[in-house]
Amino acid sequence: RMVHGHPLWKNTDGDYWIFSLSTGRWGIGGGTEMAENFEGRGAYVFCPAPHGGAMPSSMPRVWKRNNPTWTTDASIRIEAAQMRSVPSPIKTVSIDWSEPH
Repeated sequence: RMVHGHPLWKNTDGDYWIFSLSTGRWGIGGGTEMAENFEGRGAYVFCPAPHGGAMPSSMPRVWKRNNPTWTTDASIRIEAAQMRSVPSPIKTVSIDWSEPH
């Protein structure tokens, strides 16, 4: 799925998404942003630098979080993960025919 012409990623451990804000910046949001179809201007965390099409993992390591006001948090890191293999719908079995069974 695309949001504002850019990919949308969902966290595998919860209802959090990385998405392109309408302002051209990357944001991390939750259920509220999803309910708004990612069309609102809100996010829990955002990168203040416009992304210009660069992926979140390529952005500067200066992200801001809202706690309770917008605060720069250098500990926020967005990293590209290795693609996990998707389980095949067909189960494969290895059989050793060298020994009689």
